[in-house]
Amino acid sequence: MQVKLETCQHRTKVYLFLGVILALLGCNKGYVVTKRGVTWEIWSTRSGTEIINIEAADPSSFEVLTWEVSESVYNFARDKGHVYYRGEVILGADPSSFRPHKRNYFVDSKRVFLKQWNDFHELIGCSPQTMRIIDDFWIVDEKYVYFAGHRLEPTDIRSFFVYPDSGWACDDIDCYYENVKVTVDRESFESLPDARSVMAKDRNNVYWCGWVVEGCDHDSFQAIDNWSGKDKNNHFRFRSTWANRSEAGSLEVEITPLDSISQ
Repeated sequence: MQVKLETCQHRTKVYLFLGVILALLGCNKGYVVTKRGVTWEIWSTRSGTEIINIEAADPSSFEVLTWEVSESVYNFARDKGHVYYRGEVILGADPSSFRPHKRNYFVDSKRVFLKQWNDFHELIGCSPQTMRIIDDFWIVDEKYVYFAGHRLEPTDIRSFFVYPDSGWACDDIDCYYENVKVTVDRESFESLPDARSVMAKDRNNVYWCGWVVEGCDHDSFQAIDNWSGKDKNNHFRFRSTWANRSEAGSLEVEITPLDSISQ
């Protein structure tokens, strides 16, 4: 009887699982086009089926786009006036030429867009004809540089380069952390290999996320990881109060003497 009971319970779990899957597949309709208008319909675990009326949509010219991007192929659509993503208008996108490019970038004949989660941001001034994608964060065209959608105008675009897997970049004249120019000694500037995404140094200072690290011994300082380092006297733990480097923020440093750690 014990075996039969366990088998029955197992089958019940399987049936429940299959029921949930089938319910999800049945409720995720996506775009629904009728003569009266267009809606975006999707199932949510919080509120069940959600129906969004797309007021800007033109039913007569509306079509669902089945691009092979890294998500559901039915999230994009267009009509004669707009491009849509999950029922929302992608502002500024040209429906006749909008298409996926590489990574999280999309283009039309005149504009470049970065997709971040469910939002699309136009990279103002970026040319789809001359842009060059460096990695998931950095993109360069003939005039500007963009980090995570934020524009930077480097001093010398012709010599601009990005340190591998890093928020740091330089040209022959200046250096930058993300989209902010940082005052450094350009000749001696280098990113630190153990935390090259955030830490760097020159002959005068150590830098973390663009800020000068005060109170450390420059010559003996070594990066441990992206959030900590040490010199001959102290251990340093870094954190910041910013959510985005383009916004106001400050650096907070927790300093612990090495002698107290080793004891």
